[in-house]
Parts: sequence; structure tokens; C-alpha cells
Amino acid sequence: MADSSIDWEAIERSPDFRALVASRRRFVLLWGGGGVGLCAAFVVISYLAPDVLGEALGWVVGVALIVITWAVSFAYLRKSDAEWAPMEERVVASVHEPSGRFERAGERERVS
Repeated sequence: MADSSIDWEAIERSPDFRALVASRRRFVLLWGGGGVGLCAAFVVISYLAPDVLGEALGWVVGVALIVITWAVSFAYLRKSDAEWAPMEERVVASVHEPSGRFERAGERERVS
């Protein structure tokens, strides 16, 4: 159920929120798209021209793709902590929610 005290449209129009979304989109399109493109190229080359990579080079390139995937994941986490988390905090601070984010105004119920 949506909380009617939060003006979601105003948040979406805020410059901080737009900058956050644009920064994340650029990172994902550039690095994620590049990683997927490299993986797709590897599969296509391996299928259409198996002699191009050979057995040894194919293994090396395959392992390199795994390392690249981990490197992109690590870069995303670092950028998220260093850049996007402060941007998120600025967006949340601009909302001025009286009871805190995703918390009930009254007593919290214990679930056992």
C-alpha cells in the first residue's frame, strides 16, 4: 500500500534523483552492455569460427570473461558506496518523512 504523504512525482522531478538515475543508467549501459557484448562475441566466434580461438586461447578468453564479470561487479559496488549512496541520502533527506523510511508511525509489532 502506498503512503499518500510522500510526493513521489516531486521526488522523480528533483535534480538529485535525476542525477542518480542518469549516473546508474550510464554505468550499467556502458559496463554491463560491454560485458554482455564481449560474452556474446565470444560465443558467436566460438560457434561460427572455432579455429580462430583454438583450444588454449579459447580457455584463456573464457576465463578472462569471468574475471571481467567480477571486475565489473566490484566496480559497481565501489561506485555504489562512494557515489550513489550519498546521492540517495540527499534524495531521502529532501523528502522529510516524519516517521522514517518504511517504518510505521506507531509501535512496531513483534512477529514470532
